[in-house]
Amino acid sequence: MSYEQTEPEVQDPTHVALDQAKEALHRADVYVRENPIPTILGALAIGFALGILARGGESTPRSHWEELRERAEDAEDNLRSLLTTIGKKSRKAYKKGSSAVRDAVEEAADAARKIDVEDYTDPVTSWFRKLWK
Repeated sequence: MSYEQTEPEVQDPTHVALDQAKEALHRADVYVRENPIPTILGALAIGFALGILARGGESTPRSHWEELRERAEDAEDNLRSLLTTIGKKSRKAYKKGSSAVRDAVEEAADAARKIDVEDYTDPVTSWFRKLWK
C-alpha cells in the first residue's frame, strides 16, 4: 500500500499538520482577498499596539515635544545656512553670467559695425536696376 492510499488517521502526523497548515493558509489568503479593508485596519491596530508596548521607557510627551522643537530649530538653522550659501553663490554666478552676456553682445555689436552693408546691397540694387530698365 502506497502513501497516497493510506487512511488519514494512519498517515504521519507531520504530513497531517502540513496539510492543515496549507489549508489554513489558503483560507487566510481567500479571506484577505475578499476583505482587504478589515485586514489592513487590523494590521494597523496590531502595529499601533506593538509600537506603544515597545515604546515603554521613552521620555514623557512634554520632553518629547521639546526635543522635537530643538530638532526643528536645528533644521531651520541648517536650512538658513544652506540657503544663504546658495544665495551668495547664485549672485556670483549671475554676475559672471551677466558679464559674459554683456561682453558677447558688445562683441556682436562691434562685428556688426564692421560689416560693409553696401557689399550686400549693391548686387540687389543692380539687379533691380536691370529689372526696371
